[in-house]
Amino acid sequence: MLPVSLPRSVTGLLDRFRGCFTAPTFTTFCGLACGFWAQPGLHTVTGMLIGARLEQAWHHARAHRFFSGARWSADQLDLAVELVKLVCGHLGQRRIDLLVDGAYAGRQLRDLPRQVTVCCRLRADARLHRLAPPRRLGTRGRPRTKGARLPELTTIAGLQATPFALHQVTCYGHNGIAAIAGFACLWPAVFATRPVQVVLVRDPAAPDSFDLALVSTDLSATPAELVERYAGRWQVEVCFREARQDAGVGQARNRTRRAVERTVPFGLVCYSLAIVWYTQHGHHPADLAARRALAPWYQSKATPSVADMLAKLRRVLIAAQYRHGQAIAPTTPEILEVQAAWATAGP
Repeated sequence: MLPVSLPRSVTGLLDRFRGCFTAPTFTTFCGLACGFWAQPGLHTVTGMLIGARLEQAWHHARAHRFFSGARWSADQLDLAVELVKLVCGHLGQRRIDLLVDGAYAGRQLRDLPRQVTVCCRLRADARLHRLAPPRRLGTRGRPRTKGARLPELTTIAGLQATPFALHQVTCYGHNGIAAIAGFACLWPAVFATRPVQVVLVRDPAAPDSFDLALVSTDLSATPAELVERYAGRWQVEVCFREARQDAGVGQARNRTRRAVERTVPFGLVCYSLAIVWYTQHGHHPADLAARRALAPWYQSKATPSVADMLAKLRRVLIAAQYRHGQAIAPTTPEILEVQAAWATAGP
């Protein structure tokens, strides 16, 4: 499955990444990406090679070296802050509310435009400080950038002075009552001198503790609004589930540290490109009707799933390997191989 035999709809997307690689490495990237999409089984490095039907054309070491030693950076393929800046460039001054996992809470978030608010989960051991006190008249020297350090969150949640109040919130499609407290402070390790709002959530029947701690740079939102906003991040969890279970991200088995650090970003890029390809080139209104015909009990299906998108991309890649004309009649093993690949491409 060399690049010359790929459909233009696929090569057009892959060509966007040409600047991230040298010419030979870009060819390897294209082959492995297509193998990642075409492989219905385990998405190991050699599995990608087999999925691309290149196991007889390339030595398996070429595929492994792409992840362990080739000159390219995973950061060029998946930079969250850079992607947000790119979105801001298209939306002008429109406010953007960014929801991220606690693992993304780092100093890089300071570089986001001011129109972007950040809401993420707060670690229980975060070093929080009070807001900087006003400068006294007649004093010299640099003004203070932060106030006294606050106690740990478990201690704050147990204080009677912490303003917990009952709020009705809608999370994950369900209405409920939660005890919520919010206060402004500083988190210097991440947001430097930018004030943030910390929100603590707990069960009304469980005082002296908390179940969830959030931090946000949006000081205008109420604590209840931030809780409901963060619940919208559930779609990200669905994305991770689909990437692992449907697309096979994370199934590669590598031995070197560099290869391990590269395979997951590579798989996430392939997963994202499959969705982009389906949106731009693969979607057809008849897809949903065909899927319902195969699963008549699934009448609530309103949109194609990621599994549907991957299945259609696999079939397009398989069909692109065969040209119209007077080709040599295929052998029986070749026919059986194509039938097996088509059957396992998806429902």
